[in-house]
Amino acid sequence: MKTGVLPSTDDISKETKAVFGVIPCKWQVTATLSQLSGRNTIVIAPTGGGKTLPFFKPLLFEKDAILIIITPLNALGRQHSTKLKTMNIDTIAFNPESDTPENKKVQPSVTSHDATRLTHCSIY
Repeated sequence: MKTGVLPSTDDISKETKAVFGVIPCKWQVTATLSQLSGRNTIVIAPTGGGKTLPFFKPLLFEKDAILIIITPLNALGRQHSTKLKTMNIDTIAFNPESDTPENKKVQPSVTSHDATRLTHCSIY
């Protein structure tokens, strides 16, 4: 994290409940702390097991970070984008359907962004 001060597990749980409306599992909090510490993090869980939440949670603590999610399904990318927009988190789903002049204006700022500020990487 930029400040060097990591949130506590209680802080992560409270903020997750406030923003996402769910209480995170211990492993989800651990994955969030790992990412905020700057470590590469791999999460293995079954379909529907809650893997997406740890991807989004660092955005609660790194307000100027950019999150890039790579997914093989356009529908899943749209779902992620829609979910984040409902929480007032700016998002663009880059895929063939979103290849618009408006979105192309955003791409240079995303690709030229300081990579040290990235908390997560994913694309679809």
